[in-house]
Amino acid sequence: MQGSLSALRRRPQGVAFSLPPARAGLSAVLCLTFSGTALALDQVQNEVWTLPQAGSSQVSVLFDAQVSELDLSSGIHFSIAVHEGGGEPRAVLRIATNAVTNLPGVGKPLTLRVDFDLACNGTTVSGTPLGATARFCVFDRGNAWNPLPGAGHGDSTTVAGSFGLVVLDEAGNAGPNPTSSTALHCATAAGQAPVVTATPPPARRQAPLRILDGENPGTIGIFFDPEGTQCAGVIAPGGIDTVYVVAKLGESDDSRCGIAGAEFRFAGIPASWHTSPVLNHEMLGIGDPFVEGVTMVAANCKQPASGAILLFTVLVQADGPAANLTFTIEKREPPTNSLFPCPLLLACDNPVFTKICVEGQPCFVNFTTPRKCPTPLAVQNTSWSMIKELYR
Repeated sequence: MQGSLSALRRRPQGVAFSLPPARAGLSAVLCLTFSGTALALDQVQNEVWTLPQAGSSQVSVLFDAQVSELDLSSGIHFSIAVHEGGGEPRAVLRIATNAVTNLPGVGKPLTLRVDFDLACNGTTVSGTPLGATARFCVFDRGNAWNPLPGAGHGDSTTVAGSFGLVVLDEAGNAGPNPTSSTALHCATAAGQAPVVTATPPPARRQAPLRILDGENPGTIGIFFDPEGTQCAGVIAPGGIDTVYVVAKLGESDDSRCGIAGAEFRFAGIPASWHTSPVLNHEMLGIGDPFVEGVTMVAANCKQPASGAILLFTVLVQADGPAANLTFTIEKREPPTNSLFPCPLLLACDNPVFTKICVEGQPCFVNFTTPRKCPTPLAVQNTSWSMIKELYR
């Protein structure tokens, strides 16, 4: 079966779905395998499965992975296969893409979504592709969904009993979040054709953290240098000193694709001290950063190689000595969107501008004992538009 994925959006005829009780049988596993020696994604994780519901034949899987060297020139190829016992996987669906425009570099993360139909004919299971997309950073568009170009065709194989779903990477390593090995089976009701059913009805699992081990989330912090490396220093009376509000792009959330703005409040300045905030000249801001807080937007997507983006330069004059002060980044009061009561960054996905709650990094002023810069916590990505996309 040749042609584009969009041309394959048809379902097997005469297929209806029900949700009968589980029945015993030999276990099988439906595996997502990356076929061929030059086809390459690894570090599969955060799988989210949607199994057939009553009246539907569709299966969807959404997962995160990393780009390998061969993906850059060969496109992305993978198949969906049935695996029983210790035997070799047997394909029920094959998708081979052309080279993918704007695919990120080696080792960079992306999210894939595959939609397909499953149908039974006796003990034979067959698949029909419905669509495949990948979500990755695209300059000036943020973390965008991109249809995978190429052809897909269905295949079929037989099963001996119940089977489940698991994602395998190029080396055959299973993803950490498979379905139950008895999640699906072919069932036959009296007078009806066999159908694929979920056993029992699938439950939605908790939204994944989408955090890769060892990777930092985005932050907004206060520093004594515009590069955002010195979080402790001295502000003495009688002169004018400078601190900087710096946003840092994360590796594990949507800010990795660049930011188009930010929202926060600067707290901790003694009331008797004098400040003069200077906004980055490439941005526009609304609000007082020391009172209610500020919401700021950039004229274009900010994605520097260093990952550090200067938001404000703040001139500070101390009217007298003060020790052990902590300047902090807090949420705006009130936040412009009540669903996001947090310091936040705005992704570059115009016109949505996904809001990303981030941690505020403190600045230690005139401390009598040395203080170290804190390590950002790997917090859950709170991009509301992403959560809606996963569970629409």
